[in-house]
Formats: sequence, structure tokens, C-alpha cells
Amino acid sequence: MNEEWEARVIVDDPVTQSNLKGTLSFASAGPNTRTTQVFINTVDNPRLDGMGFAPLARVVQGMDTVNRLFNPTPTHPRRVDQDVYAERSQEWIEQQYRMYQLHCDSYQCWRM
Repeated sequence: MNEEWEARVIVDDPVTQSNLKGTLSFASAGPNTRTTQVFINTVDNPRLDGMGFAPLARVVQGMDTVNRLFNPTPTHPRRVDQDVYAERSQEWIEQQYRMYQLHCDSYQCWRM
């Protein structure tokens, strides 16, 4: 999937609502650089509004599960190297971050 979308340009949507906790937005590296990567705001991030991050959806149920997920940010020592991830894919990230994997069913989440 990354290869197919890597060279495509997805034009930015106008920011019509704020990046509040629970909203989903496309990640980008600047104007009109979106691909297929999205993130969930786990805190209010209104500073992203002026940077062109337009929320496209909102978590309406299960935010407690989102809060239990471990997602290393770019400044975290166990951060995801996005270039390596794009090159090596999901299998690589599952091996590298196995200790953080959560498995969920309809009722609960647990670490494997």
C-alpha cells in the first residue's frame, strides 16, 4: 500500500474543527504532503490547527482503549523509524515493538 500511495499527493482539507482529544487527522510533512498515515489525538492539540492538520473523524467509543495503546512519538527513545517501517512493513514493526502490542476483543485489551 505504501508504494502505491507514496508518490501521490492528497490535497489538504480545510481545517473546520480543532484537533481535540479523540479526533483523527492525517499526518503530513507540510502543505499537501499527506499520504495514508493517520493519528488519533490523545490530548487536545489546537496548535496543529494552524499547521493545516484537518480532523477527519472522531473516536465516539473506546477512547479508554486508545489511551492504553503504546505509540512512541518521534521524540521517544523507542520511537518508530518511519522510513524503516515504510521499507520493511508491518512484520518488522511487530517484531520491534512486540513488548508493546495490545490485543483486543469486544470487551477488553491485554498485552501479549
